[in-house]
Amino acid sequence: MHYLRQSRTGDRFRQLYDAGSLDAYGGDHSRADLALCGMLAFWTNGDPTRIDQLFRRSAVMRAKWDDQHAANGATYGEVRIRSTTGEVWVFDSDAHTGVVS
Repeated sequence: MHYLRQSRTGDRFRQLYDAGSLDAYGGDHSRADLALCGMLAFWTNGDPTRIDQLFRRSAVMRAKWDDQHAANGATYGEVRIRSTTGEVWVFDSDAHTGVVS
């Protein structure tokens, strides 16, 4: 976390992680969540467990993180993490299921 805080994006990280400020994202929680996940993904080498642990300690953590968000049962947090770690979701609109490819 020290290197992240001192990085080029350190100011933005501290505003999100420590202060919970959404100003840089126009007050949009979802954009801020995705941005923070992206920063954490970069600095954790894409480790989904570590991203989740760190996100949960952040000032932007909210109950929605654990809400089911996909037809396959994935939570909002899992979907956000997967979108920043390179996993691609393919949805079958006829079967209403999602698979990771």
